[in-house]
Amino acid sequence: MSQIEFENRQFKTRDVNVRNEGIKAISSLELNKILFQENGDYKSDEARFIDEQIYFFVDSSKLKLDDRLLSAYVKKHCV
Repeated sequence: MSQIEFENRQFKTRDVNVRNEGIKAISSLELNKILFQENGDYKSDEARFIDEQIYFFVDSSKLKLDDRLLSAYVKKHCV
């Protein structure tokens, strides 16, 4: 597990091998929420860059799943 810093806060990320997609960065919904302004625009160019690096956002509790379960969860819920 690694971390991304944005607005002086640390957010956990995981690189997971998602079936038929390869190794993908997964992070928390909390990070996703803080990247955007209320009107839906990115807060900054840095926020856009971070969002473009993350394949899928999940509830923080899901980041604790083992790789196989997290990969299956992402595959099932990623449209």
